[in-house]
Amino acid sequence: MPRRFSLRRLLAFTFFFALGCAAFAAGTEAWVVVATTVTVLALVVATIAADDPFYRGFCIMGWAYFLLTTGTLAVTTDLRLAPTRAVLAALDAFERRSQREPPELQSPSLTDELNEMHRGATLTGRELEEAQYLNRYRILQFMTLFVLSGVAGAVTRAWTERSQRKLAPTNERENPPRPLTGG
Repeated sequence: MPRRFSLRRLLAFTFFFALGCAAFAAGTEAWVVVATTVTVLALVVATIAADDPFYRGFCIMGWAYFLLTTGTLAVTTDLRLAPTRAVLAALDAFERRSQREPPELQSPSLTDELNEMHRGATLTGRELEEAQYLNRYRILQFMTLFVLSGVAGAVTRAWTERSQRKLAPTNERENPPRPLTGG
């Protein structure tokens, strides 16, 4: 039987997608803070609800990707992850379509670059464009996290249901009916 999505799940998906699009369009530091907060809250809720196979997969993939792209490990792994490279390619394509040349980033880690950008009080001209580029990069990273975590959750749920079906008795060979005795 095909799985159906509840209205609540469709509305939640629409909310997160709309939030990500608004954040991406603005590209400001405030939206990065909002995206980070919503991401962490979603991961905490998934951790609390980890009894459900979907939330278990969402939680594991979400926290792993979050820590690899934003934690101290991000300095060495950030640009080596395939989803990160896909995000950068999408962001560069967006910048080219909007008639702007993507900025050249000198640092080996975009996280370090982002932190350097926002230490200054006022950004102007090219610095502002670079800061918006890096903000959009971070927002796309969070959107990628949600997509990857959702896929991991769906795969975990499907795998769990499949393995439970295999373990459950399926026909009368395994559970023969008891003979009727008259009385």
